Amino acid sequence: MEGYRASSFQIWPMRKFFGFTIVEILVVLIILAILTAIAVSGYSGFKEYGLEKDAKIKLKLIYSAQENFYGYKNTYTSDWNALDIEKPDNANYVFDIISADNSSFEARATRVDSAMGFKIDQSGSIVRF
Repeated sequence: MEGYRASSFQIWPMRKFFGFTIVEILVVLIILAILTAIAVSGYSGFKEYGLEKDAKIKLKLIYSAQENFYGYKNTYTSDWNALDIEKPDNANYVFDIISADNSSFEARATRVDSAMGFKIDQSGSIVRF
């Protein structure tokens, strides 16, 4: 074993790496795409929840104004000016008082982009339609 030097014996050939391989870059891009898809879907769900909550709060405002009007006049009204509130302005929902008489009223918040929405009546309960 003369002439054998331990430093010249290598199991793996030594290579110098400069940068990343295409496979490593693709793996990182796929992981980023998955995380982005999860974040976007979560954001849109929270946004929709916020829009619905805003519509329900405005329907409760209409309910309170109707009850206040009923306390003074013993009837409900469909006139926004008589309720002493402005018609709610919202880019995503259209608010209307559908019916009002001596014993009941119904107000609706209808989505601009669909026929779905919420309604409230003299009982104060909000129902999706």
